[in-house]
Amino acid sequence: MRRGLLVLPLLLFGCGDDDTVDATATTTTPFEGATTPTSSASSATSVALLVDVEVTASSVTFTFEEGAVPGFEVAYVEPPVREDGSGERVEVDGAAILLVRFEPAAGVDLAGEDFRPTYIGPERLPGPGSGVVVEAVRIGDFEANLTWAIGLDAEAPFRVDAGADGITVSVAPG
Repeated sequence: MRRGLLVLPLLLFGCGDDDTVDATATTTTPFEGATTPTSSASSATSVALLVDVEVTASSVTFTFEEGAVPGFEVAYVEPPVREDGSGERVEVDGAAILLVRFEPAAGVDLAGEDFRPTYIGPERLPGPGSGVVVEAVRIGDFEANLTWAIGLDAEAPFRVDAGADGITVSVAPG
């Protein structure tokens, strides 16, 4: 009998209502960004070499070799978008286009005797199918200027976060 008396209080104590939510504890942080151009000077000591581009529903992350951080300029542009160097027209899907230019940066290491591609991914990366990012397209890799266009479903505030883990352009969800 004594065992049953000890188990009952433990069961009652362990069965609290853990599913209650404190309404004051859940707050939504507003997206902090703007639609005006933004830029930053380079902290790289040489040409930053692109190694990866990752596209999500609301962001595009550019990763550079050894955590290098090139300077960048990000701004909305009107079509047509033109390829660096050649001036050829490049189609970018989406209702709005963010142009992202990195300097000094490249997807190929030209420092040695042989060219060494550092970014071997596609030139056109589709968005996941839902979200504000429609696609990211490489527009140029010319004279240490690396340019990408981000096609969006609509113009929206954006922000740029730069650090050793990459440069991320995030766009406010629609």
